[in-house]
Amino acid sequence: MACTGASDSSSDDSPDAGADDNDDNIDSDDAASACASLRALRAQRKRKRRQIQHKICNPGNKRGNRAGMWEHTRCDFSLRFNQWDPGLFQRFYRLRKETFARLVELLGPAIQRDELRAKCLTAAGAISPELHVAVTLRWLAGGSYLDIANGHGVCIGAFWGALHRTLDAIDVCPELEM
Repeated sequence: MACTGASDSSSDDSPDAGADDNDDNIDSDDAASACASLRALRAQRKRKRRQIQHKICNPGNKRGNRAGMWEHTRCDFSLRFNQWDPGLFQRFYRLRKETFARLVELLGPAIQRDELRAKCLTAAGAISPELHVAVTLRWLAGGSYLDIANGHGVCIGAFWGALHRTLDAIDVCPELEM
């Protein structure tokens, strides 16, 4: 049943069918009130589901750790980029820092996520374009998705999403055509 505010009524052939317009208004008001209550209940259930999902994925909850879960502390990639020795960075990502920065500049607009929307979905917010490119390069260099996700502080689903989003951006980037 859709909440449109109108009541479903079958046709009534009795002579008093149109006499009670006041009852129809009450039914419409009741229907609108019921629809508003239903929307509020749905929103409340959605919030509750998100709270439960957060408790399951957050090992610091009152019930303790769940097997196979770890706390995801998102990697601040700008610190890694600035602090790492250029040789170590190149060995880890198979690109020089300058080339990595140019690749992020080219792909950034295509993989940039809406920060506000991402903040509503996860506490950590959107994954930066730098982190998108970093996890993709590590995976292309032969890294394990589990190690990459854990090392960069993203969950497995976010890792795969970032990987596919970055690979799609590489495919459509005209500057990277061969």
